[in-house]
Amino acid sequence: METRQELETRAASQLCEAWNERYKIGTAVEYDMGTVIETTTRSAAWPLSGIPTILLNNVMGPVPLEYIKVVETLDR
Repeated sequence: METRQELETRAASQLCEAWNERYKIGTAVEYDMGTVIETTTRSAAWPLSGIPTILLNNVMGPVPLEYIKVVETLDR
């Protein structure tokens, strides 16, 4: 039987895999932590301590995917 941490890590891994299949590095996103910042991704998503995480340009450190929103563009 899996522990809670193992379940969270597996779920985070699956979410990251789905994100990475759909969005490439360089995708335009909005990062919202009270103030919205428009930027782009600079890494693939990965699970960090059971949390789906990604790196963004002009933002220091990893950011949980739950705080970003993909900006739809006409060329998508």
